[in-house]
Amino acid sequence: MPVTISIDIRGDKELSAKLRQVESAIRRTAMTGGMQDATKYVATNAAVYPPTSAANAPPPPYYIRGTGTQYVGYNRRESEQLNLHWDRRVRVNESHGQATGVVENLVSYAPWVHSVVRQSEIHKTRNWRNIERIKQDVEQGVVKIFKDGVEKALRVFGL
Repeated sequence: MPVTISIDIRGDKELSAKLRQVESAIRRTAMTGGMQDATKYVATNAAVYPPTSAANAPPPPYYIRGTGTQYVGYNRRESEQLNLHWDRRVRVNESHGQATGVVENLVSYAPWVHSVVRQSEIHKTRNWRNIERIKQDVEQGVVKIFKDGVEKALRVFGL
């Protein structure tokens, strides 16, 4: 006669449901929090101006950041303060397990400063980063934000 060990697990449906809830909560916490933190990180990095140059110093005409072009006796005041207008949006689609973050600058002259295709030569020569360069600069930091977020969510749930 064989020796048989029989194990009966009761409540497995409830346990599975709870595990799915924890999985969903971890995913939601990591995705939403991570994307919020990541878009803030990207926007903060994108807002950094290159060092000033001869274009930002007298004699006139020269450009005063945050104000505009300075001429003898008057300033055009055309600055829209590019660095202050990096806007962030986060959209989470839990049913598809996706989080989308958008960081954009709607200042009228932003394409001539940051676009890959439309960036003017004057901005290239003065080391203004286009969006591809900004992306390269933030990529590792964004990965770290999500990695840290997942680890934090796992700790919160004791996993």
